[in-house]
Parts: sequence; C-alpha cells; structure tokens
Amino acid sequence: MRKILFFLILTFIIPLSYPKEKPQVIIFYSPTCKACLRLRNEVLPKIIDKYKEKVDFLALDTTLDDNGALLVAVSNQFKKGQPQVPSILAGNKFLVGFNEINNNLEEAILEVLKEKSNIILSFKKNLFEVFRDFSLFTIIGAGLADGINPCAFAVIVFFVSFLTVRGYRKKDIIIIGSFYCFSVFLTYMLIGVGLFNFLYSLEGFYFVIKIFYYLVAFLCFLLAGFSLYDAIN
Repeated sequence: MRKILFFLILTFIIPLSYPKEKPQVIIFYSPTCKACLRLRNEVLPKIIDKYKEKVDFLALDTTLDDNGALLVAVSNQFKKGQPQVPSILAGNKFLVGFNEINNNLEEAILEVLKEKSNIILSFKKNLFEVFRDFSLFTIIGAGLADGINPCAFAVIVFFVSFLTVRGYRKKDIIIIGSFYCFSVFLTYMLIGVGLFNFLYSLEGFYFVIKIFYYLVAFLCFLLAGFSLYDAIN
C-alpha cells in the first residue's frame, strides 16, 4: 500500500506542484498616451481574453524609471531607434506603434507559443546612463526650443488685437494678458505634477475623450459652415 501511495505522489502530486511557466508578453505603455489608451480599450481585451490561459501579459508603465530604462534598452537591442509607446515585446518580436501591434500581435503570440520560448529580461540598466552624454547646453537648448509655442503666439496676438478693437485700455490689456500667460503656466504645471496621469487612470476616461473629440470636430465643421455662408452672402 505504501509503495502504491508513493508512486501516486511521484506521478501526480509532484508534477502538479511545479506548473509549467507560461511565455510572457510585455506591454510598454504610458498612462497619457492616446494610442496606448486606444490599444488598451480596442485591441488588447480580445487578445488577452483569447490567450490568457496560455500567455502571461505584463503591462509596464514607462513613466516609472525602471520600466522606462527597460524600454530604452529593448529598443536599442532591436535597433528600433527612439523608444516609443505603445510597444510590445513578444518572444523575438518587438512591435512598435498602434498599427504594427494591431496587425502583428496575434501572429507574434502564436510564434511564441509554437517555439515555446520565454523572454529573458537581460536588458535592464540605469535610465540616467542614456542621458549622461547630454551636455548642459543641449539640455538648456531643448528646454528653450520646447518653450517656443507658435500657437500661443498667434493666440496672444489675436487676443490683444481683439481687446484693442473693443476699446480696452492699455492697463486692462496688460492685466488680461497676464492672466492668460498665468493660465498657460498653470496648465503646464498641472500636467507636470501628474494631473493628466490621474485623469487617464480613471475608468471610462478614454470614452469621454472620444466623445469630446467628436464634439469639437462637429463644432469646427459647424463654424466652418457659418464662415462659408458669410463669405458667400
């Protein structure tokens, strides 16, 4: 009886206690990336639902230092140029951008399952190493270039011209213009401290954005129609 029990333990119980490791698919994303949101809501649910029993899906937020460093290293390893999100690493395939992922993800997963290969994450390195070669002049120049906003210049010129035509005094124009500049600064400040990260993390915010885009597009076409009507008449 003891021999039979020992045989059953060796045959069934021990193998069950060491389940076979599933291959891994790594998804690089950013919470404020519109293409990432679209991928998460339109493409990934059906793929994950179809292969969740055979594949482990790991989502990495690239705004975190370690995950960002991993994305940089993987991009360099596959010679994909500048790191981009969304990106997906599946076996020996590294897919970059919504269209490439949408067209090739399932095929890449099937190859991983066929080869029964897993991903060895030997890419990690300190993210600061990527920027060590940047000089102080390069960093300052990039900041100044990023601060030049042609749209803001056009808006402020139009705004000041409008206030002048409406008969506002110079003092009032300076005050209103200062509030405009402060509003722009406050907006970028809130973006910098992570306000949009919080909003994008809310369930359903993606669909709110889509509705907002459609409403803005409708408003633009409506105003264009009114402008065309005024021009004709």
